[in-house]
Amino acid sequence: MGGLERIAEECDDEAGTIGQIIGADEGQCQDARDLRKQVASAGQMLGYLGAASLLASVVMIVIRKRQ
Repeated sequence: MGGLERIAEECDDEAGTIGQIIGADEGQCQDARDLRKQVASAGQMLGYLGAASLLASVVMIVIRKRQ
């Protein structure tokens, strides 16, 4: 299990929630959530980039076959 998943699990349990409230986690839970969002956003952007590249390739192939 990766570090982000471990931190997320520890933050989501009862003791982790109490730790966040009193500040004992030193901001690690929020940092892990923020990093997880950034990674998801980057993954989504890569997906869009891949789809655009695939579409551009298909368009180029269709144009070449018409000539």
